[in-house]
Amino acid sequence: MPRSSIAALLAFLLTGAATRPVALLEHRRIVEQSYHQRYDSAGQLVQELASRDATDPGAEFWLATLLQLLIYDSGDASLSDSFYSVCSRAEQLSRQRLRQDPSDAPARFYLGMTLLTRARYQAWLGQTGAALRTMLGVAPELRRALADDSSLVDVWLGLGMAEYFRSLSSRYTLGIPVLGSRRTARQMVRRVVDGRGVFEIAARFSLAFMMKEDGDHAGAESACLGLLRNYPDNRSALRTLRDNYLQAGRYAQVVKVGRKVDGLIRASFPGNLYGLTENWLVTAKAWQGLGRPDSARVYADSVLAYESRAEDVPWLRVYLGQARRITGR
Repeated sequence: MPRSSIAALLAFLLTGAATRPVALLEHRRIVEQSYHQRYDSAGQLVQELASRDATDPGAEFWLATLLQLLIYDSGDASLSDSFYSVCSRAEQLSRQRLRQDPSDAPARFYLGMTLLTRARYQAWLGQTGAALRTMLGVAPELRRALADDSSLVDVWLGLGMAEYFRSLSSRYTLGIPVLGSRRTARQMVRRVVDGRGVFEIAARFSLAFMMKEDGDHAGAESACLGLLRNYPDNRSALRTLRDNYLQAGRYAQVVKVGRKVDGLIRASFPGNLYGLTENWLVTAKAWQGLGRPDSARVYADSVLAYESRAEDVPWLRVYLGQARRITGR
């Protein structure tokens, strides 16, 4: 999605327009276009949504979600200010609606999901303390929304992700555990898939990631391949599949998928050093696993070539440290 399109959409959302009801079908279309990585089309749908009700936080929430996906996919963290601005707008509109009617379940749902979106982005940036503090506000809002409207099946995605985050909390709290169950988290997220919620596709992506993280390599592979049948060349699904193969020790498959990921990134976002260096590092580890140290060093050296960009490329400082261990320098 070009910067000009993003700027126009952000400006449009702040003006508002006429009010009329919004069909859930349109929300599904936004999700579909987002995971097909058609960011312009998804942005146009969000703009249409925004034109219908200037007081509905849904448009701002969907734009925040779209921006988050775009930032992850492009590696362009310079869009952070826009992302946080839209999140704040979504929270503000949600709270305005709730002041008028505390039982407004959709407004409370969007508030909880916006907080979740913000927390996940903070975690991606490495702002772990802030992410944990933000995440603590997610479940109370979503549980209240569910209490006010039990038909909101999509609430379970947010509750599941919050539960999963809590289960991994020792990574973010210097070893101090915060109770949470991975198994419970997966069960919650699966309810969105079984209930065919608006967030069904997002739930499928989340489940694939969870299975990979939990060492369910067969389940993660099946989930990723299923997603790729419906969303060919989705870079997020391919990266999860690649990482799953690495964890499973299927190094030849890592190299194969890594080559495809590299080509897709270069074709879509050639300046995405976040995505490229991460992929080179994973491929280097696979070559190591295959007993090919020379090939591993070639890929690790490709990462090290961008040492001067460590301050402005997300996660590159981490990748550089791992690349040095592979090259021995």
